[in-house]
Amino acid sequence: WLTTVDTFQKKQLKMGPHFEMEMLDLEKKITDDMQDYQQISMTLKQELEIFDQNRTEEFKNNIHAYIAQTLIQQEKVLNIWETYLPIANNIDVTN
Repeated sequence: WLTTVDTFQKKQLKMGPHFEMEMLDLEKKITDDMQDYQQISMTLKQELEIFDQNRTEEFKNNIHAYIAQTLIQQEKVLNIWETYLPIANNIDVTN
């Protein structure tokens, strides 16, 4: 829409009052283009907010799954060490 505004201003300087109809058309085009720009901007902002919310939720779910899996692995390691501890306690290291 900024290009249309620039074109409008240039034609207004060059043409003067003889071309009022063309000026009215350009003014309407400026208004329409500005509305389109604002609508696209608003839609894009909404889409980016939705994307950010989804990305945040997905990240949170992935972190939760990672922590749960890490906890399971740590429990397995603990069980292995608990099995090994009685054997280690019976090893004679005095010789």
